[in-house]
Amino acid sequence: MNRRFEIVTLREPTQEEADLIIEGVASIYEKFHGVEFTQDALRSSVRLTDRFIADRSLPAKAIDLLDRAGARVGREARCLVERKDIVAVLAGLVDLPVEFLSVSPSEGLRGLDVFLREKVVGHDECVDEVSRILGQNWSRFGSRRPLGSFIFAGPKGVGKRTTAQAIAEFLFGSEQAFMDIDMSDYNEAHALSHLIGSPPGYVGHDEGGLLSDALTRRPFLVIQWRHVEQAHRSVQGLLTQILTEGTATDRRGRRMDFRNTVHVLTAGFDSSGDDESGSRTVGFGVGESDERGASKAAVRARCRRLLPGDLVAATDGILAFRPLRGAMIRELAMRLIRRALHDMERDLGVGIETAPELVDSIAHFCSLGKGDASAVEAGVTRLFSRPASDFLFANGPLSGRTVRASLGPSSDGTPTVDFMVVAND
Repeated sequence: MNRRFEIVTLREPTQEEADLIIEGVASIYEKFHGVEFTQDALRSSVRLTDRFIADRSLPAKAIDLLDRAGARVGREARCLVERKDIVAVLAGLVDLPVEFLSVSPSEGLRGLDVFLREKVVGHDECVDEVSRILGQNWSRFGSRRPLGSFIFAGPKGVGKRTTAQAIAEFLFGSEQAFMDIDMSDYNEAHALSHLIGSPPGYVGHDEGGLLSDALTRRPFLVIQWRHVEQAHRSVQGLLTQILTEGTATDRRGRRMDFRNTVHVLTAGFDSSGDDESGSRTVGFGVGESDERGASKAAVRARCRRLLPGDLVAATDGILAFRPLRGAMIRELAMRLIRRALHDMERDLGVGIETAPELVDSIAHFCSLGKGDASAVEAGVTRLFSRPASDFLFANGPLSGRTVRASLGPSSDGTPTVDFMVVAND
């Protein structure tokens, strides 16, 4: 067969070439569906499918999107297919919020900073930097690099993971669009096969790898790479390639597209200011530096000592997350209490009125800790959420009723809560 036939390889057309193809076939679909496509709709079908549908090629995926949008508008007894119709159909295909797909390059990601501040306490500088970088990257629409890549440096329990999850929720509509990879599990050369699959001839070659399987299920992800300094050099090399080129190939020869992902790299800083090997971490020591926060230059220097230079250079920014202190911990505790009240009213139908001094007392007690957000959450659960749940279940169905929570007596300075069912009028 090879002697008698010539192999002809058809490359995927560029966006400009696909525009010409789409304009040539648009009239066929206009006649079939009884609609008319605007120029913006035609151009958007090419740009958006090229960006958000990675497992198919132009022009077929753009034509398919036009066909679906034309059918939808035709069923609605309208005549004009606009960009918003293209976006609505694509949102259903790729399971992304319409608001995310509707953002134009000139608009950037407006509102991201406000959203992150509602989720993250005490790191306004980091929030502003993340929002600025992601907004700038969004405007480079033709780039094949990921949407963003960051190094989050800071002690444990200060909000690095919460920030990454909030980015996933804002961009991709759900915290489920978040993936956590512990790089300490990939400290040997053969561990690379867990990420991209085993080589041909080895066990598991047909099973794929963690990254390829995850991108197949959900190509829009925020990926957190924890303890990245502990990974083997070959794994760090793969990560560098992903951040630089936005693509990698698994062991089955399939191209993995990372253009619609955000990457957060974290190193092993603990709350005492020492890294996990026991060496001193610049900028996170005990004393005056805790109050001032870490020097950006010192943090960058520390990251460059821990990580390969090409990996650090491939990221968009290094952000220093300072330990939580005083007012920040109080604000976090108050937010957790408000969330607990909201969850109880939503799930149990019971409204709980809290006395201001109760919330202040619990928040103040939590602020006396070491600044670990997980410890604050555990404190709110122990002092408020669990006693409230015990009271509600012990007093039978209270749906539609109101419960009043007030500060109770304490012998050792630990806040206690008194609950009382308020009589209905």
